[in-house]
This record gives sequence, C-alpha cells and structure tokens, in this order.
Amino acid sequence: MTDGLPLIERRWAMLTIALAIAMSTLDSTITNVALPTIARDLNTTPNDSIWVINAYQLTLSICLLPFSSIGDIVGYRKIYCAGLAIFTAASVACAISSSLPALTLARVIQGIGAAGILSVNSAIIRRIYPEKEIGRGMGLNAFIVALFAALGPTIASGILAIGTWEWLFVLNIPIGVLALYIAMKHIPDYHNGSQFDWPNAVLCAMTISILIISIDSIGHHGKITQAITGFFFAILMGSILIIRELKIDAPCFLLIYLRFRCSHLLLRRQFAHILLKWQHSPVFLFLCNMFCHALKSK
Repeated sequence: MTDGLPLIERRWAMLTIALAIAMSTLDSTITNVALPTIARDLNTTPNDSIWVINAYQLTLSICLLPFSSIGDIVGYRKIYCAGLAIFTAASVACAISSSLPALTLARVIQGIGAAGILSVNSAIIRRIYPEKEIGRGMGLNAFIVALFAALGPTIASGILAIGTWEWLFVLNIPIGVLALYIAMKHIPDYHNGSQFDWPNAVLCAMTISILIISIDSIGHHGKITQAITGFFFAILMGSILIIRELKIDAPCFLLIYLRFRCSHLLLRRQFAHILLKWQHSPVFLFLCNMFCHALKSK
C-alpha cells in the first residue's frame, strides 16, 4: 500500500469524493420529499409512486458488493468514474421522464451509477490518505454522508418552492460533470487482479431482493406466511454467501474482515469502522425504511 497522495492531490481527490457522495446521498433523501408532487404530476397512485424510491435503493443495494469486487479486478478509478458518468446521464433521463415507468427505469440506472460510486469510495480513501491518517479520511466521508442526509429534505423543499420536481435531478448534472472531470485527473487507480465470483454475486443479489420483497409483502399484502418463508430463504442464502466468502482470498462481504489475522487493536478498529459504515449504508437505510413502511401500512 502506498503512503497516500501528496497534499494538493489528496485535496482534489477528496473534493471529487465529497461531491459524488453528497450527490448520491441527496438523491436518496430529496426524492422522499418530492414523491407526492411526482405522483400527482405523473397521474399515478401513492402505492405505485413509491417505486421511484424503491427502484433506486433496491438497485443500489444489490449492486454495491458486486461492484466493489469488480473494482478490485479492473481498478477503483474505472468503477468510480463509470458510476459518476452513469449517475449523471441517468439524472438527465430522470429530469425528462414524462411517465412513471420511464422515471422508474431511469432511477434503476441511477442506482447502478450510485453503486459504482459508493462501492469503491472507501477503498479510494485508503489509497489517497497516508496510513496514519486513514481515520481522518473515513471520518470526513461519514460526516459528508450524515450532513447531506440531514440537509436533503430542506434542500428539496427549497427547490420545490421555486421550481418543479425535475429540478431535483437537474441539480445533479453540473455536480456530476465537475466530479467526473476531477476524478479522471486526480483519483489514483489500483487493482489486484482477482477473479470475479459470479455465484457469490448472485447469492448477494437474491438475498437482498428476497429480504426486501418479504418486508414489502407484510405492509402491502399482509401475507405473513409468505414473508416468513422469504425471511427463511434470505437467511439461508445469506448464510451460504458468508460460508463461501470465508473460503476465498478476496471476499467482498464487509464482515469477512473479521477472519483476517491481525492485532487486537486493528481488529477493534476495523470492526468499529464496519459498524459506522453499515449504519449509513444504503442497504441498512433501505431495509429500515421498508420495515417502517410495512409497520405503518399495517
């Protein structure tokens, strides 16, 4: 591992990371505020319009770990820049969408782009900061996520007060273009040449999908038996995924860090970082949102 980038390069690299994280975090929160307006303008029901949010979060949750693994293979900068480009292009598609299916499809593509950004940002931070200052970079990353998650509803309300909901997505375009330009010049590239594990990627996608569909079935359909069956299969596939990850040299599942031999101090530091990252992760936030929505529907 290199001892980070020079100070000026490091600041430019952190600027593009901050812009991209702020953009993707805002996109997860501002849409919640605009959902009633979107449903009214697109002549759809509230139950159907929720997929404007679900499509983004579900795609992001499914793609996050596989994209992280692909980043190890092809390089973090390639995945990061591709994610920024896809996210920005999808924002244009969202802004010009005139129907719910078109907007939902654009949000799926936007979720793919966000997964490309968020899947490798921590790995990039480990490359741009010296080893002794990695904690500072991770802390700044978490601060940006928390700040813009809190600011999202206020920003969305301000934009909707003076414009239409399309401007929520137009806002991403100049930020995404600027972040992409800086990233191509200042983000370091790294890859370890490992092989992509397709079975684990499929297991990860199926585990998250079944878990989310099971939670959703409680709120919208009240099918408790179906939900319990779904939870069982989600836990089963998740367990198989973890067992398989324990047997490979380059696991993509975060908790597999715990199997590495390291000092007790490093183990505690890694585990604390995992918990801090997980509480702000799209998977965790999306599952909490779906669970609360299911309880409210009941």
